[in-house]
Parts: sequence; C-alpha cells; structure tokens
Amino acid sequence: MAQLKLSDILFALMTLTTVVRGQCPVSCRCSEYARKTLCTGSCESEFPSGVNANSVDFSATNFNITVLHKSDLERLKELTDLHLEDNNIFRIDPDAFQSLANLALLNLRKNSLHSLDVNILLANTRLVYLDLSENVDLRFPQSGYFLNAPSLEALFLENCRQLHTKFDEKIGEDVQVLNIGVLTNLINLKEVSFKNSGLDILEADVPEESFGISTINFKNNFLTTVPLKFFKYFTALETLYLDNNRIDYLPTGVFDTLMSLKKLFLNNNNLENIDVGLFRKLVSLEILDLSENELAALPDGVFLGLEGLKILKLDGNLLKSVSTEVLGPLKGLTNLDMSGNRFQSLTAGDFSGLSTLKELVVADSSSLTCDCGLLKFKKDLPNVRLALSCANVSSVTEETLAHLSCDEKVNMALVVGVPAACVLAVVLVVGVVLACVRRRDAKSREASGTVTFQQVALSEEQPVYAQPLKASPRAPPRRLTLVSEED
Repeated sequence: MAQLKLSDILFALMTLTTVVRGQCPVSCRCSEYARKTLCTGSCESEFPSGVNANSVDFSATNFNITVLHKSDLERLKELTDLHLEDNNIFRIDPDAFQSLANLALLNLRKNSLHSLDVNILLANTRLVYLDLSENVDLRFPQSGYFLNAPSLEALFLENCRQLHTKFDEKIGEDVQVLNIGVLTNLINLKEVSFKNSGLDILEADVPEESFGISTINFKNNFLTTVPLKFFKYFTALETLYLDNNRIDYLPTGVFDTLMSLKKLFLNNNNLENIDVGLFRKLVSLEILDLSENELAALPDGVFLGLEGLKILKLDGNLLKSVSTEVLGPLKGLTNLDMSGNRFQSLTAGDFSGLSTLKELVVADSSSLTCDCGLLKFKKDLPNVRLALSCANVSSVTEETLAHLSCDEKVNMALVVGVPAACVLAVVLVVGVVLACVRRRDAKSREASGTVTFQQVALSEEQPVYAQPLKASPRAPPRRLTLVSEED
C-alpha cells in the first residue's frame, strides 16, 4: 500500500473543513464541517449570516447582545441543533425561534435569562432537547404551564437558583418550592433535571395526571423529605436521583406506584431509619444506593420485594451487623458494598442467602477485628470476589494475616480436637452399655432371690473390696444303712 503524503492529508482536511468567508463579523471565525458550524472568537453584536448548516454552535462567543430577536435566526431555516451556551443573553423575544421549524436541540445554558414566554417554543414541534441550566435568575411562572412544547423529551433546569413556582409570604422568599404540575403539558417529556437548583420543598399538591417521565433528577438540593403522593402518577419512572439532599425521613408508600423504577439514588442524605415496606413495590429495581447516610441498623425484612436487585450500596453508614433476615430477600444480588461501617465481626452465614453474589466490598473497616475468623470468612466465600480490610490491614489475605498462624491453629484443633471427641464418644457408649448390663443383672438377682456379693462402702482412703457372704448352715449328712437280705 502506497504511503500517504503530507500534502494529501492536508488536501483532505481542507476539503472537509471550510471557512465561511464574508459571513462572520471580522472578529468572529466560523468553521463548517459535515454541515456543522462552529463559531469562535468574539462575534460582537451580530450573528453570522448565510450559514448553511444543520448544527450551529455559538457557545462562548461572547455576544454583546442581550436580546435575541427573530431576525437574528430567520436565515437559519435548516437548523436542527442550536448551541448558545455561555453568552450574555438576557431576554428572548416570543417569536425568536418561529422560523426554526426543524429545531430539535436548543442549548441556552449559562446565560442571564430571567423568564421565557410560555409560547416561545410553540412553533418548534420537533424540539426534543432543551437545556436552560445555570440561568440563575430563571423562574417558573407563578401559575399555569412552564412552556408549551409538547414534543419536548429532555428538559434540564440545573442550577436555576430562583426556580420557585410561587411566593408565599408565610414561607418566605428564600424558600424554593417546586410544583411539578407546571410540566403536565409536556406530554412527551422523558427526562427532567432540577439538579443543584436550591429546592427546599416539593409541592405536595400533585395534579391527577399521568407523567411519562422516565428520569428525574433532584440531586444537590435541600430537600428534607418527599410528600407521600408526589410520585403517584410517575408510573413510567425508571431512574430517580434524590442524592445529596438533607432527607431524614421517607414515608412508607411514597414509592408504591414506581413499579417500573430500575435505579434509585438516596445516597448522601441524613437517613437514620428505613421503615419496613418502603421498597416493597419496587419490583423492577436493579440499583439501590443508600451510601453515606446515618443508618445504624436495618430492620428485618426491609428489602422485601427486591428479589431483582443487582447492586446495593450501604457504604459509609453506622452499621454494626447484618443478618440473613435483612439480606435474605435479595435473591438476585450480584454486588454489595458495605465499606466504612462499624462491623466488628462477619460470618459467611450472614450472607448465606445470597447465592448469586459475585462481589462483596468491606473496605475501610477499622472496627473489624483482624483475626483468624475473618480469614475463615474469606475462605468460606470462594465464589465471591471479596475486597476486605480490618483494623490496620488494608487488604485481608493469608499473607497479611500470616502473623496470626491461622493454619497452625486450625491444624492443632484438628489434631487435638478430633481424637478427644472420639475418646469421649467411646466413653459415653461404654458407660451406657455397662449401665444396661448392671440393670439386667440386678433384675435377674431379684428374680432368683440369690445374692452372691455385698458392696462395701467406698471412701478415698479405703480400697474397694468384694467380700463373700457367710455360708448357710449345712444339713447333717444322711447315713446310709445297709440291710442284708437275711435280716
């Protein structure tokens, strides 16, 4: 095969990448590749014109404009993806996107938006992805719907710090309240994220309408609980992020309608207790993360209903023990992490019901005693990939615990213990046999009325004797008299 020359490579690159001349401001450079245009530099106060592309990226171009007008975008009729991330856009006219009938992705992340007209996306019937994250002053309307965008499937509202839906003087302006009902008109919505939005309260007044959302993210907020009926109509939900909040209580039944849920993240909260029955209806759950909470104990039966669970994370809690009553229902569990708890000892019996377990992690366990029992625990789980540490040993192996001479102790137990057990068994058998013989002889003597020996009392100083009884007086001998025939 002929080697490619540098000139050939450069020619190919020049063919694939063209610079759109005469269409950008002097200080703005736009490169087009495969019908995708990337504009860099400072585009001052105007948009590039005449760009013939499906995807345009104006991210971080330092636009000096603060208002986006319809005239700025009407020449981009073929546009499907529009990225306007990290600019200075303050306001968008209600008809700004009206000419973009093919728009499918709109990224307005990290701007200075305060509000959006409810019908701003009404003409964009193909829009499926909208990112409004990091518009820190963006608010939902106080009433009504957020946006009329029925085709929308993914909505990102992360780090929108003023995302409260209403102001209640009794609560105070600093409390962020989310009423999920403002999303009910987004009938095709599959994914929504309120990550890092400063939410304190999830509004308990949930509309009686079915949501088709499959993923919802409330990560990194200030939630302390979830209203009992909040998820009542989220029957299609598959992934739920409630991690990194301040949740200290979850009412039994709050997850009862989430029978399609596969992933539940409750890590990094303040949970001290979990009620039996909290997870009972999560029949499809595969991943449950309860790490970094304050759980000191788990009640028996807490995982009932989770036969299909594959991954369970309990690391970073205050657990001192586990049992088959707690873990037994997890018939399909493959991965279990219990690192950083307060276990003092573990036995293979605690995990006897986990027949499908493949990996067990008990690292960072300074309270776990480094003894031969721990090494035995490791040996009793030969089919499990075990990451185990104890007091001052980062990884429990035969080598790291060699100073305990566990093998010698085991061998000594076999040498001494087994013969001793055998001797004891023989002694017991002989004792039983002798007792039976004596009982039989006693019954025989009572029947015949003859006693041949008298037992002498035993003492520590006197030997044991068996003395013969005195003989009974003998009858005088009978004399025989011979009488002759003559007499």
